[in-house]
Amino acid sequence: MKLGIITLHNTENAGQRLQNLALHTVLTRMGNSVETLPNYYGVDYDERALWPSIRTAFRMVRYAHWPVRRAWADHVRRRAYRSFNEKNIPLCPWPLTNEMAKMQRPNQWDDRYDGFVVGSDQVWNPSFGGSTTPLHTVAFAAPQKRLSYAAGLCVSEESELENHEWLLNGLKEMGNLSIRESTSAEIVSRLTGKKVAIDIDPTLLLTQQEWERLLNLPEKREKKKYVFLYTLDKGSAPLRDWAMEIASQKGWEVRDALDWKTAWYKKGPKEWVRLIRDAQLVAADSFHATVFSLLMETPFACIKKSGANKVGMNERLNTLLEQAGVGDRTYSALEEKELFGVDFQQVHQNFAYLRQQSLQNLWNSLRERRNECEPKPVLAPVQYCTGCAACASSCAIHAISMKADREGFLFPQVNHDA
Repeated sequence: MKLGIITLHNTENAGQRLQNLALHTVLTRMGNSVETLPNYYGVDYDERALWPSIRTAFRMVRYAHWPVRRAWADHVRRRAYRSFNEKNIPLCPWPLTNEMAKMQRPNQWDDRYDGFVVGSDQVWNPSFGGSTTPLHTVAFAAPQKRLSYAAGLCVSEESELENHEWLLNGLKEMGNLSIRESTSAEIVSRLTGKKVAIDIDPTLLLTQQEWERLLNLPEKREKKKYVFLYTLDKGSAPLRDWAMEIASQKGWEVRDALDWKTAWYKKGPKEWVRLIRDAQLVAADSFHATVFSLLMETPFACIKKSGANKVGMNERLNTLLEQAGVGDRTYSALEEKELFGVDFQQVHQNFAYLRQQSLQNLWNSLRERRNECEPKPVLAPVQYCTGCAACASSCAIHAISMKADREGFLFPQVNHDA
């Protein structure tokens, strides 16, 4: 099948880019042709040559209080992420636009794809404002083509969805619903009356070894010891101070991927994963930094978010830590023995079980859609069948077997549940 992925793609956020790549990789391995549908809000992000330089110069002038070095660092960082996208994530030639939500069906996007998979990350988070729109419930396509995989809402109460009727209506029309957070899934199931699968984030569908091969990471780990810092919220300052204190005590370097004055700020998603893998400790308020710490067997500590529209975002972290079986990893609750004593072998076993379940859920959803859109094989009538078994040999899903009749002649039989 030809599938289109709908996600939050236009960002310089390593976790978002890596979950997009993971879902693309898994869907492709399942025998599909896959593209991500680009969505641009405001600036046309995809212009290759002149515009990024003009934009950088404009920012240097407009924000005179910014150092020129900061504007240049942002420019280099954007180039690194753009290069990662171009190398790893094939895009649909037609970007999503807000006008598409009002389009009549069929349209060029509906005709191009057999199905659309929405996910993952916070693609349905109602607090994201303009970044989450009816486009993310595939309003422009036929309902039977709308699927989701581990889509994130990050809500903890029904009231958070009260003013988002378009989102609830869109969820009701989805063909198959898969959500990442357990509490969000329960809320959506109650409000829509639909069955909702709880699946792991796409980044967890790949093992540590698969990620290292996919990103072509060097086998040898860096010898220099350091703490990797990745804090997105200003409210995470206590975690930063705690991590820097540990680094000072142990004589380790601190590498802050969000400090624009450092070389680490300019790195793309591939280097971001390597920084996590080779660190002695990761201190982060990021969901995906926690995911890759678990996958790469790096000790880590985190902090829960606070403030308006952020408490619900803790639900995705709570679900992840519960799935991994590592308990509370809040920095203030960890003794040194607990901090560096994670049983990663048990973590991998827990993820392996959940991975198998989620891959099966995804396969079943795609199989239902494939059965709807692909023509059923038509076998020759009995009087014309020669018993050659060509149909059974060529069936890709082994749904046809040869059975002997009373007289011993072989005829094909189709297993319609295969």
